Amino acid sequence: MTRKRVGNIEDCFPGFAKKENSDKETHGIIYVGGEARKFKKGLLRVGKMGDLRSCLKSDPNATLEVASLFGGETVRKIKFKGKSVLIDTLDGSGDLKFSSDTEIYYEPWTMDRGSLVFESPEGLEVSGRKIKKGTILKLATEEDPVYVSK
Repeated sequence: MTRKRVGNIEDCFPGFAKKENSDKETHGIIYVGGEARKFKKGLLRVGKMGDLRSCLKSDPNATLEVASLFGGETVRKIKFKGKSVLIDTLDGSGDLKFSSDTEIYYEPWTMDRGSLVFESPEGLEVSGRKIKKGTILKLATEEDPVYVSK
């Protein structure tokens, strides 16, 4: 198998630099000085799941691999089948199937790299657990290296 670096995850999304506002938010808790504080932040639209195909260049049958920026190990394997995107999270649960039209959002962080996230579709099951529709799931972290493998 050959593996060639084709850039970073954000390079796969032509709209990444534009980052359009959306009506989507994420909520969480952050601890400041031992005190729990709730927060919410807006998500910025950067593209669709199908945009990942742009990183495959001329070989639509190849696999796209997202690697950890620090360790270099592959953390996601992404394949395309018709209008579907198949993501193997390498946790043994097999391929997760998503529509190419699934929106991808940028979740900004103040003191760290942002995340590329998307909403869970109806009926998604991961490692035997049903995931509630609309749950925010992480695709990758900004600047994660992307490889094409055959």
